[in-house]
Amino acid sequence: MPSGESRTVRDAIDHMKAALAEPLTLASVADQVAVSSRSLARKFSAELGMSWGDALRRLRLLEAIEILAAGGMPITEVALSVVYNSLSAFNAAFRDLVGKTPSEYRKSFSNA
Repeated sequence: MPSGESRTVRDAIDHMKAALAEPLTLASVADQVAVSSRSLARKFSAELGMSWGDALRRLRLLEAIEILAAGGMPITEVALSVVYNSLSAFNAAFRDLVGKTPSEYRKSFSNA
């Protein structure tokens, strides 16, 4: 995950990482870093090459990857812990980023 060039984007990412288990909105994160939602959205696009929503999705999926690699937690709980209320949406987003389903990803550790 790119970190951003400006202090604003770096602070926003730090806040997002600290609150991954919470429902976040662009407006709430913008308030935390004292900029408008529109300004923060433009900064994310310009500095990271992705929308704010895409960055949040990626951060949540990276957290899920770490949890799955550690093992133990059922996949449904992993999805819920990163605020995916639909297992099918979590599976699709995970596969889009990683190229494997969460189950396939977890199995790759047991086969190693």
